[in-house]
Amino acid sequence: MTWVAHATGSEHLSPFMASQSLNPAAPPAHTALYEAVVIGDSPLSDTERELLAVAVSAVNTAHY
Repeated sequence: MTWVAHATGSEHLSPFMASQSLNPAAPPAHTALYEAVVIGDSPLSDTERELLAVAVSAVNTAHY
């Protein structure tokens, strides 16, 4: 997605994360949220979390 603005040096990031690179606080905040949802305490099993991630990625036509 070359049309998405991103900071110099963020080319190694996914397009989604690179688009957040213009705000230095955004990538660490996104990572913290991701870890809380995927790794944090939950009534869902690891398998259920992975299934939800795959389903959301499919609906969003995103790469998983």
